[in-house]
Amino acid sequence: MEDLQRLAELDVIGYVESLTPESWPAIVPPVFRLRSCPDRVFVPPYALKAGYLTGGTEITEGEARDLSGRDEVTNLPEPIAAREEHVLWVDMQGQTRYEPATVAHGTLRQIARGGNGCGSGDAQRRLADRGGAGQLGVACR
Repeated sequence: MEDLQRLAELDVIGYVESLTPESWPAIVPPVFRLRSCPDRVFVPPYALKAGYLTGGTEITEGEARDLSGRDEVTNLPEPIAAREEHVLWVDMQGQTRYEPATVAHGTLRQIARGGNGCGSGDAQRRLADRGGAGQLGVACR
């Protein structure tokens, strides 16, 4: 049987990417930590289904620190309680956001279209160069 972890028992502690400003904005895959046992960390690949994380690769917190030291994981300044239907993304200023997916996708659509003062021709080109919707979910639809 698959190992299931309730999202309500997890914190987001980072993401599996080391981004440069040229790659902003971007949705990033979260790294989760079990709140009751902080040495249990889960990295992709995994699936998020009906309030559960399933199929994640489990590593120790020490291994997560090692990945961070090799720029394979970016740590958040503070843990964030994991929630259903939320995505972790990096905005145009390099700030990490954890928001409901509908809000994040709406903001990314605005950026892709150059709206809201956040997007620019450069941002639109970067989104298009990365495949737009493929990289950012529904951001360019």
